[in-house]
Amino acid sequence: MLPFSSCMLYKDKSHFLKSSFSTLSCVNSNANFMRKIIPFLVTILSFQMVYSQVSITNQAPYNTAQYLINDVFAGGNVTINNIQVYGSAQQYGFFSGGGSSIGIDSGLVLSTGSINELCPTGGTCSVTGATAPGNGTGVNFGPTWMGSSSNNALLSVSNLAASLIPGASAAGDVNDACVIWFEFVPTKDTMQFNFIFASNEWPTYPCSSFNDVFGFFVSGPGVTGTYAAPAGFPNSQNYAVIPGTNIPITISSINGAGYSGSCGTPSNSSYFVPNPTSTLVDVNAFTTLMTVEFPVQPCDTYSFAMAIGDGSDGALSSFVFMEANSFDASGVEIIPAPQYNTQGGDSILFEGCGSVDVDFHRLDNVQNADTIPLVIAGTALMGADYTNIPDSIVFAAGQDTATISFSVIEDYIAEGIETIIIGIADSTISLACGANGDSLIIEIHDRVPLSLTGSSIDTVWCTDASHLVETVVDTGMLPATYAWSNGSTTASFNLSNTTFTNDTSFLVTVTGACGVDSIIDTAHIIVQNPPTSILCPDDTITCEDMGAPITVQTYDGMPGMVYQWSSGWSGSAYYQNNPYVTTDYVVTATQACAGMFLVDTFTLTIDNPPFVTTTHNDTVTCIDPPVDIAVEVTNTTPNFTFQWSNGVTDSVQTVNPMVTTDYYVTVTDACGVNSVVDSLTVWVINDPVSIDGENVTIQCVGDILPMSVEISGGYQPYSVLWNTGETDSTINVTTDSNTIYTVSVTDVCQLDTQVLDLTAFVATYPDLQVIPFEDVVLNCPGRPFEFGPAQVVGGSSDYVVSWTNWNDQIDYFGGAVDTTTTFTFEVADLCNLDSVTSDVTVTIREHDPMVAVVSPDTMLCPQEPIQLWAYPEGGGGNYSYSWSNGDNDSLNAVAPLSSSVYSVTITDDCGTRAVNSVSVEVSAPTAIFTHQHLDATNVIFANGSENATSYTWDFGDGNTSVEEDPWHTYNSAQQWYVTLWAYDDHGCVDSAYVILDPPLRIFIPSAFTPDGDGLNDVFQLYGEGYKSNDMIKSFLIVIFDRWGNEVFSSRDANFQWDGSYKGSPASVGVYVYKVRVEGYARQKFETNGTVTIPSYTE
Repeated sequence: MLPFSSCMLYKDKSHFLKSSFSTLSCVNSNANFMRKIIPFLVTILSFQMVYSQVSITNQAPYNTAQYLINDVFAGGNVTINNIQVYGSAQQYGFFSGGGSSIGIDSGLVLSTGSINELCPTGGTCSVTGATAPGNGTGVNFGPTWMGSSSNNALLSVSNLAASLIPGASAAGDVNDACVIWFEFVPTKDTMQFNFIFASNEWPTYPCSSFNDVFGFFVSGPGVTGTYAAPAGFPNSQNYAVIPGTNIPITISSINGAGYSGSCGTPSNSSYFVPNPTSTLVDVNAFTTLMTVEFPVQPCDTYSFAMAIGDGSDGALSSFVFMEANSFDASGVEIIPAPQYNTQGGDSILFEGCGSVDVDFHRLDNVQNADTIPLVIAGTALMGADYTNIPDSIVFAAGQDTATISFSVIEDYIAEGIETIIIGIADSTISLACGANGDSLIIEIHDRVPLSLTGSSIDTVWCTDASHLVETVVDTGMLPATYAWSNGSTTASFNLSNTTFTNDTSFLVTVTGACGVDSIIDTAHIIVQNPPTSILCPDDTITCEDMGAPITVQTYDGMPGMVYQWSSGWSGSAYYQNNPYVTTDYVVTATQACAGMFLVDTFTLTIDNPPFVTTTHNDTVTCIDPPVDIAVEVTNTTPNFTFQWSNGVTDSVQTVNPMVTTDYYVTVTDACGVNSVVDSLTVWVINDPVSIDGENVTIQCVGDILPMSVEISGGYQPYSVLWNTGETDSTINVTTDSNTIYTVSVTDVCQLDTQVLDLTAFVATYPDLQVIPFEDVVLNCPGRPFEFGPAQVVGGSSDYVVSWTNWNDQIDYFGGAVDTTTTFTFEVADLCNLDSVTSDVTVTIREHDPMVAVVSPDTMLCPQEPIQLWAYPEGGGGNYSYSWSNGDNDSLNAVAPLSSSVYSVTITDDCGTRAVNSVSVEVSAPTAIFTHQHLDATNVIFANGSENATSYTWDFGDGNTSVEEDPWHTYNSAQQWYVTLWAYDDHGCVDSAYVILDPPLRIFIPSAFTPDGDGLNDVFQLYGEGYKSNDMIKSFLIVIFDRWGNEVFSSRDANFQWDGSYKGSPASVGVYVYKVRVEGYARQKFETNGTVTIPSYTE
């Protein structure tokens, strides 16, 4: 026999998932305990996520605090006594269906007003009894130990909240309080429960004195607080505080964006839930789900008071929701959660329906590690009927939950009910207050096959209000799930008559709770409407009859038939008063959903004889006396009635019309059935009034012009009336906008009134404009400028202008300024009273300071060309240049012979000058040399060059030398061109050259023998440099005989005289010669002498 006892099943609710809990509480009588562990709860969850409205009630059994505390609020590990309630009957009760709206499925609710206020539109609520008393009276606040409305524990909570929340105000007093107080004895060392606070004081009154407040006041052993407590208990502690703080929960300490009232910034908004739609629960906002947990000493007695009240007034209500069965001492929960919806109860599992997780939850001391042995028993075999379950659960230090998982195996054998028992042996645990160990018994059932009765095939009329479409599950794992083709998910659904227009089919898929079996079926809806027809019987009456019934007969009719008559009546029949003329009445019969449209006609015939009338026209003037007019009736019967259009009811009447008038008369027979309408005209002859006039145009604002109306015809005197109230035919008008003047003229007979509209137009002109001036940019201060003439367009042309704020009226303006200046040109239209201005700006361009930038200093050889340059940086542009050497360009080409400094002055457009200079140093060697002929071909050169360091000689005969003082030998005595180049260290060169002439040395023979013997046969001159014509610039020789006769002359230095004279040999004797020779290099030779021709025999 197992060492644990059987279990008792009770129910619980989850606030998060609206899940059903089945709780097994097991008690063991064995008192031998080795270890202390809190008894555990076993819960199987089935999830049904839906959204529903909250339900509220204070009807029996929820009308007593004893039931609400013991059977709703309390759990299984606490004993409760001495329950007392303070407040009106409507201030406390029971709520359910709040899982999707509030966050708690069901439980106890307290209110400062009526809990019925929570009921949403269309909700299911039942609240009766007395309501909250309103503002506090100072008595009956609650238990006497809690105080009165002006001095109590809740007011102390409000004061504490105000001191801890910036900007918050405390309540002046607490009203409409509701308090439930009781004593309890826990069996464990920790108590807990879940709650939610809600209020309609959000969003307007946070941080105000209307600070609704509530509290959970606990007193007893080990509890130390600051609030009052019942006699025999220490001071109470309030556990309704924001988690992790000592701040009480009020509308001021928890709020969100848009719901913070005068607090401004939201406080602790993570705990705040707005409820703007109020469709599921009618309250403005509430907190998130909160848990109160506090330590207790098992088996000792404690006091607990839950209290709520309005702050300062009783206008808006607040509420506190406490979760059902959540007030409990902590233990270990074992929570098996099957992965399907159970059919036969929370402790029944089915083969092949998935797995189950079993959670073991420690709710007491979790600081130490712990291992709890499990006892697994039952008729089911582990490994065959279900998967393996461990023999113990292990809690690590700090771990409050351990989980085991197993599955029920589908073995396809009909075995009946088998059991799994999971238990904790009494010998391994030690429990408080004499409690015993627990066990869990789970039944394993064979899975039931899914089968259906079948869906319906139904015939409907389109007028049927609704029709139920359903499918019926005969057997299977329930609850089954349903998926209809129209989206419905229940076993049946109602179709409204709006759908009965065509035959319809609905497909449904039914799936068992395990999700294994599925069946597909179809429901058919056939729409059949009956054939329908209508018939209207006709009728005949006389004029003396009151009327007749008008009817329509319907054959094979159906509901929803609508009848509409052309007379405006509706329905299948009505009574028609005598129309006195034969009349057709058309009826239309419709049936909307069947698409019927039937039409028939009811003819009501009136039997009555006709008659004839006669009238005569007449003609008058407006001054004629009244005349008689009449109507004559033939084929008459007595008692005819007459009705003239002017109201007269006799056959004859006297009239005096002022205008041509038509008179209509209606003659009706005695039965009032037949009527004849006749008419006559009394023509009134009248001379019509004629009026005319001309529009006027006001050219300038303020002008006054006459406006007249010309009148003719009609009868004087005339009555004239203008819409201005004036009565003369001519008025004076002035206006600033186009205005219509209406004049009406009536003659003395007032038969004809003529109306004329004349318009006083105000001349319109194009908009006055000034063609914008172009701004002027001056490059330099002080430069002259001029504007004008201005171009003015538009307006009336009657305008004046000014550049000087009307100090003068000139069209031109000019001058000179040193800074940027804006001038305003003004135009005023004297006629149109308009004016415009135009601004123009004279801008003085700003320039950077001007600097003259020049080419760098340099060194040159003499007369070496170089181009110096200069340019400005900054300045006003339009630059001019002036060099010290007279050049006037930015580029200055120079070739100085000696070192020079060239200065340049750059002048800009504004006269600003910048000066700079360039230094050009000339490095100038000087080539100088002399020479001396040693003879006709050998020459010594002496170098006298200055500032030179190297030399090059060109002797003119193809030979050169780099010696400083060379000696050169020519191969012939002739004129040579000798050049010396002298170089300095900078590469500058100078050259000097001479034309080297051989020395002019002449030998003149004193005699010759022209005898033809080949020896000394001619007279000629000999010498160095003499025979070279290149060296001789000019030559002349003249020979005379002794008598002074010229016998020979020549200008050729290479002449030869053969001693002949005039073709014959000259006489022997002495001849005188004169020689003049000029050579190059200014060498000259001139001499006289004699030459002798000796005797040939000598």
